Amino acid sequence: MEKLTKVREAWGSPSLWNPMAAALWSILLSPIFGAVLHMKNWKALGYPEKERAACWWLIGNVALFVSVGLLGLLATEPLIPTASTRILPFSWVVGWYYLSGGHKQREFIISKYGSTYTRRSWFLPISLGLVVMIGLFWALSQWE
Repeated sequence: MEKLTKVREAWGSPSLWNPMAAALWSILLSPIFGAVLHMKNWKALGYPEKERAACWWLIGNVALFVSVGLLGLLATEPLIPTASTRILPFSWVVGWYYLSGGHKQREFIISKYGSTYTRRSWFLPISLGLVVMIGLFWALSQWE
């Protein structure tokens, strides 16, 4: 596998995470997860201006995540999810994917490398994402 990676990099294909898969994992792990991977993909592709834009989306996603968390913690009454609030997380991911240009990254990679680009392993990012999310849920459950 390592020889194949070296051959593809020699041909000009950097190791990348699939941008669509990153977006789909973001449904479970938040758009923060996908924004980090899209930012790292742009860096690997050699587009610092797009990497910077993805970084701003990352900062915005973190700010939104923290704001929503604080609102929930500071609420004087329990927040009861309604049909409209249950769709918000999914809408957030879809909005982030299309507004941030995640879909354009996918189109760019396919047009430049096709489906044969070198794919990065998902083990570390998904493991870290799950640990962070579980830790956050645990910490929030301990809040009184």
